[in-house]
Amino acid sequence: MVRFYGVLAILLLVNGISANEQCGGIITVPPIGKAEIKSPNFPNNYPDNANCTFTITGPEGALIRFDSESFSLELPRNSVNGWIKPDYVLFTEVVNGSTVQFSDRLGGRNNVANLISTGNKVVIQFVSNANVTSTGFLITARVAPCPKGKAECPGHEAICWSADQYCDGVRDCPGGEDELCLNKNCGQRNLPSLNSTAPLTSETAGRSATSRIVGGTEAIPHSWPWMVAMNRADTNVQHCGGSIIANEWILTAAHCCHIPFDPEIPSPSFVYKVRVGAHDLKDPREIGARTINLEQIVLAPWPEGITRTETDYCLLKTAEPIMYNANTSPVCMPDATDAAPGQTCWATGWGWINITVLLDADRLRQVDLTVLSEQQCREFYPSLNLTAHVCTQGATPGKETAKGDSGSPVVCANSAGIFKQTSVISTGGGDIPPANPKLFTVLHWIAEATRNATTNYQAVQTTMALNSGSSTPGAPNSGSSTAGTPNSGSSTPGSPNSGSSTAGTPNSGCSMTAMSYHSFGLLMGYALIFRGFRSVSCGY
Repeated sequence: MVRFYGVLAILLLVNGISANEQCGGIITVPPIGKAEIKSPNFPNNYPDNANCTFTITGPEGALIRFDSESFSLELPRNSVNGWIKPDYVLFTEVVNGSTVQFSDRLGGRNNVANLISTGNKVVIQFVSNANVTSTGFLITARVAPCPKGKAECPGHEAICWSADQYCDGVRDCPGGEDELCLNKNCGQRNLPSLNSTAPLTSETAGRSATSRIVGGTEAIPHSWPWMVAMNRADTNVQHCGGSIIANEWILTAAHCCHIPFDPEIPSPSFVYKVRVGAHDLKDPREIGARTINLEQIVLAPWPEGITRTETDYCLLKTAEPIMYNANTSPVCMPDATDAAPGQTCWATGWGWINITVLLDADRLRQVDLTVLSEQQCREFYPSLNLTAHVCTQGATPGKETAKGDSGSPVVCANSAGIFKQTSVISTGGGDIPPANPKLFTVLHWIAEATRNATTNYQAVQTTMALNSGSSTPGAPNSGSSTAGTPNSGSSTPGSPNSGSSTAGTPNSGCSMTAMSYHSFGLLMGYALIFRGFRSVSCGY
């Protein structure tokens, strides 16, 4: 009997059942081909209490690209004793002698896709707890064919192209993919069976009477091609919405982008990813949809003396160019005449199905809204700065913007059927019509921020169609902020103007968002964590 248990113990050790054996190691990435990083026992379940360290080294001077062929860890969950910290994978590297994290803690059913290092040495840590296990992961590592900020030509990994080479009239990819400028013009919906200049109704714009938004409908797949899902990188849970404004820039709300408790400091770019060209967020293999890492997060400045909602905007720079096609294209920027009182506009997103159910919809949905006059808006917000806000209300009773969809665009069509974004979903909801920030007042900030952060300024200008001297009173000083750095003169550090809202103004407590599930769980509980890590103080 002793001999039997001794043999059994050896077998368990060899098969990696011991949490701290057969775990981790040193892995070399070849100049050609790939290396594999596997969890213990893969493809069988990994053990409890694992703590594995993988040291990955590539050729001198090379960058390393990581992609997962399989990824299945314990899903986040709660218990009677509180929130359970789930199993995770973490990527770090050494930069200038310091260890730098370049991924969030990845867990659940997340995928590692096109994650690129800045050097040739990376450390991956895998940690499991003593609860539920899963099949683990198989991650490949290879020399990155393109540096950060560039994308591979399809079918030609050795040839790279950048955002400023897209649709420039020069064929850079052998197959000409960089010049296949399908639907590159802004504001054009993908509705092949409809006349794009015809008036939109709930029937022509959506699928059916099935309610997928509060009083709205499910959208025709890919009919709003600028729509973007901003997802948590660690759990792949949808966090906010956004819109494509250029082929490396996403626009969303500032309160979706900052670190916990400080609305003037942007989150690290690795905390989020964006999914473009998507309709069903539960379909990881949806044709035409792509998940893209971020390179930079830029918050709009917050001048002292105003509420955060007036400049509740954030720019996301993608780590590689966005290739336009029938399902993916930019929205147009507004001018002073857009969003006229009485005009019908549209909001889209993947937010709550209804007010009482804390559950996101899987498929994109939409709702038609009516722009209110200043007089109508003043009835709900007597102290609001209406030069910087636009109020909308459901076109019919019971309709309203999607709960939980901060950062999603509100768009209005002009007489030619071209859609322009007039604001982002920021505040309000329920019985009070939302008052969202006017995008027109921050156009100069967008131009300045993108010029400081990229050489592709002309493409952004063209997409935005900026008019010189178009800023209006109340617009933030476009020269007051450098891309990637919040406006240091806008308020005293550590004392954001979160308490400055007055009666009738939107809740400026939106600054309590974008929290990690660890700290958020302690404050708000499991239900709100599962909801998608957004603050209820913002309404959405």
